[in-house]
Amino acid sequence: MPTLAETVKPEAIGQLLTATLGRSVSVVRSRQTPGKGDLFGVYANSEKMQKAGLLVSLSLAAHLAAALQIFPPARANQNITSGRLEEEFVENVQEILNICSQVVTNATGERMTLAEVCPWDKAPQRFKDALRSAAAFEVTIQGYGKGLLSVVA
Repeated sequence: MPTLAETVKPEAIGQLLTATLGRSVSVVRSRQTPGKGDLFGVYANSEKMQKAGLLVSLSLAAHLAAALQIFPPARANQNITSGRLEEEFVENVQEILNICSQVVTNATGERMTLAEVCPWDKAPQRFKDALRSAAAFEVTIQGYGKGLLSVVA
């Protein structure tokens, strides 16, 4: 049985985000994982069991949120510098994480929906423990910037 890191394809994530944002997004494998100040999307199956998650670095979250509404890149950088996302950016990231349920569904083999979004430090402990075996990626959004994304199951 393939590992999570083998199952999640960077090209698939790139295609999904490119279609969502309407601009080129490149995704490559990474050994780094996000950390402090980052957001975590928790995904559950039809029985409401939390099975997987997407961990998004603060920098990637800010760039994704800005690109979704075509805000200037400087606004994303202001959020990164402040160390937290403004409320409108959090809502944009939630929308993108909802769309990314396709990535988690493909990785786990069962239909998943976004159950909640929380700061990484508030994520369920089992996902924190599983971070070592996560599929980690560096995501670059044309005209904005880059950040880290990890798929945890």
